Amino acid sequence: MVPLGWSSLSFNVRPTSIRSVSSPEQISDIIAAHKASSLHRNRLAAEGVLCGCFHCCKTFAPSCITEWVDEDDSGNGQTAMCPLCGIDSVIGSCSGYPITTEFLTQMKLHWFGAD
Repeated sequence: MVPLGWSSLSFNVRPTSIRSVSSPEQISDIIAAHKASSLHRNRLAAEGVLCGCFHCCKTFAPSCITEWVDEDDSGNGQTAMCPLCGIDSVIGSCSGYPITTEFLTQMKLHWFGAD
């Protein structure tokens, strides 16, 4: 039973034990997925795309992105900045990689290390 008044609270629960990336296939996927985290503005604009940030491990719609870097010749940014943490670690489902907490966490561990 949930104590009275607690149902409206949200908790950012972090896994207590996170498996590190071990197989060569997982490492290969994480490196390839990282390449999809830049210069991706047109790909993220596709219908039905879900975005995730492998720094804060949150997911969001592409429409939430308001800041872009890596300007093209026209001055338009091409790499998304996460609307939640402000880091350029956004990947979209259009990349073909899973936008799940588990995969984002594995990417975070590989690229940023453990907290």
